[in-house]
Amino acid sequence: MLSRHQNLDVYLLFKKIGHHYYVESIRISHWQVVCHFKDTNSYKCYELQTDNGDKGGNISYLISDFNFNGTIYYYYVGQCSMSEEELQHNCSQIRINNIRYVLGLLDCQTWATLFIESLNLSVNGVGSFLAKVVCDGSLYRAQTVVARIPDLIVDMDTCLKSVLSRVKMCDGYRNLDPTHKIPFS
Repeated sequence: MLSRHQNLDVYLLFKKIGHHYYVESIRISHWQVVCHFKDTNSYKCYELQTDNGDKGGNISYLISDFNFNGTIYYYYVGQCSMSEEELQHNCSQIRINNIRYVLGLLDCQTWATLFIESLNLSVNGVGSFLAKVVCDGSLYRAQTVVARIPDLIVDMDTCLKSVLSRVKMCDGYRNLDPTHKIPFS
C-alpha cells in the first residue's frame, strides 16, 4: 500500500568527507538531502553511495532515517508534497545511477542536485537552490544548477559567492529551520 503524500521541508547538508560530522564548506563536502516529513515529524536522508563503498565504484543511493544531534551545516532548499515511495522512485531514476563515480563530475554533489531537481519544489520567500544565469547583461529565467560551477568562477563572481555562502547552522536535526536567517558574509 502506498503512503499518502506528505508535506516536506527539504534541506541540503554538508558532511565532512569520510567523517560523521558536518562542515561549513559547500564545495569540499559530501552532500546529503534531508527531508523533514512535517505530518509525522520524521526525517529521512537521501544520498549517493557507491556499490562497493569506494570512489572507484558505480553510483547508487542510500535512504536512511536521519537523527544527527551534533552541529549541522545546511541550506534550506524548499518544500514539496510527496510520499516516501515517490521519493524512493525519484532516487532510483537519477540519471547518473549505475555509472562509475568520478570525483568532481559524477559525484554526490551532482547526484544531490539531480535529486533536488526531481522534487518540484516550491519556495516561500526563503531562497532556493537556483542560480540566475546572466548573459550579455540580461537576467534569464532562474535555472537549477546542473553542472558544477568551477571554484574560480564562484570566487570571481561576487553575486554567486554571496548566494553560495548562505549556509545555516543548527544543533541537532530537530533544529533544522527554513526560516533561520544568516546575514550575508
